[in-house]
Amino acid sequence: MGRAGEIKRADLPPGRMHDLNTALHELHRQAGFPSAREIARALGIGHSTVHNLFARARLPQYDQLMAVAGCLALRAPVRHIVDGSQEQALDAVSHRFHSLWQQAKTEDEVRRGWQPADNAQQIVLHLNTRSRRVLHDLSDILHLHHTIRALPRRCNA
Repeated sequence: MGRAGEIKRADLPPGRMHDLNTALHELHRQAGFPSAREIARALGIGHSTVHNLFARARLPQYDQLMAVAGCLALRAPVRHIVDGSQEQALDAVSHRFHSLWQQAKTEDEVRRGWQPADNAQQIVLHLNTRSRRVLHDLSDILHLHHTIRALPRRCNA
């Protein structure tokens, strides 16, 4: 069983990644320093995945970061939660970490010199919200993903 306490911090230079990592460690402190194993068990993921979010000097995967931040937010004592319901507190934490992650991602892309592909195209979709098929796609994210992935084949046919 993992030992509760502060998880190792990533060695990061000042910047957006450092800000994101600092915010994650602060939320961990507010939640009472649960171990990586406790967090992992609550989320159904590996404890090394949780540990790496805290300790690795690279941009964490968005879904993993948001799951861990949500788990920690639910464990934080009431005095650390914004006024209102637990749902509002979770929304506030989610919004904060989404924003921090987006800023860190942008900074990472600039640092790496990322450029969109020359052949990148913008696609605008006009949805008929009266269509049963469209409503089904909008209610099921996996089905929507498959429909969108299939669009280029349909458009080129």
